[in-house]
Formats: sequence, C-alpha cells, structure tokens
Amino acid sequence: MSGIPAFVRNGRLDILAINDLGRALYCEAFLSPVRPVNLARFQFLDPRSRNLYPDWDKAADTGGALLHTEAGRDPYNKDLSDMVGELSTRSEEFRIRWARHDVRLHSTGFKEFRHPAVGNLRARPDPHRL
Repeated sequence: MSGIPAFVRNGRLDILAINDLGRALYCEAFLSPVRPVNLARFQFLDPRSRNLYPDWDKAADTGGALLHTEAGRDPYNKDLSDMVGELSTRSEEFRIRWARHDVRLHSTGFKEFRHPAVGNLRARPDPHRL
C-alpha cells in the first residue's frame, strides 16, 4: 500500500509495520527512541499527541477502550499488563479512562489529525483491512 497511510499494530497498540505515508502521518510518535512505537504510550505520555489529535479526549477514550478490549481478549498478557501499569502510574488521563472499563472494537468512523506540516486531516479507515 503506497497511496495511503497504512500500518499494522497489535492489541497493545505497538506499531509493527508502517509504510512511508503512515510514518509521515505519525511522525511525532516516531520522535521517541523507545521501540516499538506504541500509540497508547504516545497518546498518554507524550504532550505532542495533543497537537496530533484535534479531539484529544475522543482519541484518548478510544485508545483506553481498545486496550481494555485487548485485556479482555488476553487477560494474562504480561507485556500488556506491564504497559497498563506504566501508563497508570504516569498518566492521570489514562487512569481515569482505565477505571471506566470501556471496551471498543474500532471498525468504522473517521480519524482526525492535525499534522504539523499539512494541517487538519480527516481519514476513514479501510473497511477491507485485515
């Protein structure tokens, strides 16, 4: 896929593979030297995420709910538990959302971004993604 931003992530929200346009869109998440790049860690621990997501609260709600969904799928996943612990100790915003116990399967809708070089973008997820 070269004409649209695309990435593969796991349930922990680690980016496992990403194309050039995806890397350009999420360029600020790649500024951290920690690998793999993790969208939850970026969302809750990096202040630059507030610039990338125009409706940061909505994006944070979705991110927290996606992690809860994964925790329900794989409750003994040590890597996920460790990350939830890290986010819980370092982010009040994450603690609030984790305590809600929201779950979400993300399959439709729009994602909105405020890219530092391009400006506001609105993307629709591909309904045929794997």
